[in-house]
Amino acid sequence: MDIVYPNAQERIYIPRDLNGAKQKIIAEATHKAKDVQVHWYVDRAYYGSTEDFHSIELGLSVGDHVLYCIDDRGEEQKVSFEVLSR
Repeated sequence: MDIVYPNAQERIYIPRDLNGAKQKIIAEATHKAKDVQVHWYVDRAYYGSTEDFHSIELGLSVGDHVLYCIDDRGEEQKVSFEVLSR
């Protein structure tokens, strides 16, 4: 399993819509196995699970974050990144 986005130590600006509301980022991971669930956590808070296509929307605050993914076989990955304000 690999986390595709966000990258480690990346600095991310969250886009805003036409009304000025913050949008969400889409985190993505890849996995060699097709029949596996990936469980997503940000800063130890559970965000959900994915199967087949491993992407998930994350509504995040400004600051430093750790994205942690673990599959149902125990394989895990994590990345640290920062969300910036505009």
